[in-house]
Amino acid sequence: MTGPLSVRLADPCDWPAAEAMLRAGFGDEDWFLRAFFDFVWQRCDTLLSLQDGVPAAMTALLPCQVYQPGQASLPALYLYALTTLPAHRGQGHARRLLQTAQKRCERVFLHAEDAPLHALYQRLGWQDAMPAQRLTLSAMPGSAPPSVNGPAYFAAREALLRNAPHIVWDENLCAFACRMLACEGGGLYADTRAACAVTGVQDDCLTLCEAGFRYALTIDSDGQHYPDDIARFIERIERRPDTLLIGARNLTADNMPARNTFANRFSNFWYLVETGRRLEDTQSGFRLYPLRRLGRLRSLCSRYEFEVEVIVRAAWRGVEVENIPVRVYYAPDGERVSHFRPLRDFTRISLLNSVLVLEALLFYYPWRFFRALTRENIRRFIRRNITRSPESNARLAAAMGWGVLCGILPIWGYQMIFAGLSAHFMRLNKLVAIVFSNISIPPMIPFILYGSYWLGGRITGLPVELTLAEMTLRRMAECLAQYLAGSVALAVAAGAAVWAVSWCVMTLMKRTPCHE
Repeated sequence: MTGPLSVRLADPCDWPAAEAMLRAGFGDEDWFLRAFFDFVWQRCDTLLSLQDGVPAAMTALLPCQVYQPGQASLPALYLYALTTLPAHRGQGHARRLLQTAQKRCERVFLHAEDAPLHALYQRLGWQDAMPAQRLTLSAMPGSAPPSVNGPAYFAAREALLRNAPHIVWDENLCAFACRMLACEGGGLYADTRAACAVTGVQDDCLTLCEAGFRYALTIDSDGQHYPDDIARFIERIERRPDTLLIGARNLTADNMPARNTFANRFSNFWYLVETGRRLEDTQSGFRLYPLRRLGRLRSLCSRYEFEVEVIVRAAWRGVEVENIPVRVYYAPDGERVSHFRPLRDFTRISLLNSVLVLEALLFYYPWRFFRALTRENIRRFIRRNITRSPESNARLAAAMGWGVLCGILPIWGYQMIFAGLSAHFMRLNKLVAIVFSNISIPPMIPFILYGSYWLGGRITGLPVELTLAEMTLRRMAECLAQYLAGSVALAVAAGAAVWAVSWCVMTLMKRTPCHE
């Protein structure tokens, strides 16, 4: 025989009984029970179903609102932690709790974890309201999971779900969600129960791409960004699909460290050198990555320098990289949290830029140059910079010769930069000089190296042939000097020859400067 059943609101002295039901029904651990007590038990109503005056089942009534795009939000209740003690199951306790909750509010929601539960609630007259979604954001590589508050999570969640029907929690319940994530070893931007853990942006992006996601959004974990700016990224990506978006911070904001301004300008300069594109902010961690366009992007780094490398390699792949204005907050000195280690990380970034510049000059720019060598582009270049150029034949010939000279000089990796900068200061045609400096393309390198070494032997009187038996430190130093002397001589001779030949050709063709 079973005694009479009754339902009432829980009071503070019922906590031991509720704790026992949570442990028996869900196997909850101490950390979850503490979070539930702090954020739910003490602040929200909880219904108890009693048998003979003893609590046998419970459910928490979480106040919320239901949002439908284009409509006003409506008040609702969300049933959470609905459970019955094993000894009292099958006696109608859950049904009584559901009926009582429906009498308290017109709109009541719950989430069925599996198919059997879903079928059970359907038999009880419940209907599907909206699809369940899981949103996962990634933490910065190498940084600790952030400890954030309810309002920050609330703003980020609402920005991401603004175009979909969803349940709107209050800030207290968002704080409860943050506590649960933190206790499970993650943070606001890392849900370890999902497929994506805090192992670095590169691994996360690959995992999300394989799972079928199209974009990944990252945000710095130091609290400098405003999560509700996520809406700006969503609006921009809807207009510019598959673009890599980087939040552009206001570098004149209050408390902005001077070293941050310098570091950003330093990074912007090298990004321009490595890609030929300009950006206002290349170091912001507030970003949206187009996963399909990036794919299995090869990278050398995993810490702060990854932010620089990924946008450079994305630009090399032809991905559009754009800035989008975002707000920024820098806490006063003493309150600021940063995982940046100036000496170590700046050194790593500098080494990375050295590698990227070398790759750009040896591979990217030559590849882009030859890729642009279509018949129409060649005609357009000649027409704009030679046949219709306002410069005299002598100055155009000088730009061509100077470009060849710079391309042969033994400054490998910096020949194009040197050609462009020096042509600028000498008031020569920079574009013509840079184009002709590409004489040191891979097919020509063996001829340039041997020619330099051979000519250096003629100048220094050293033999051109070299055997392994002669390989001593002294002989290697002599070979280096022989090559350097020969390369400079070859560069001057080739540059002079190109200048003379090009001047003669333009003169014989009776080219005259065009002043249109």
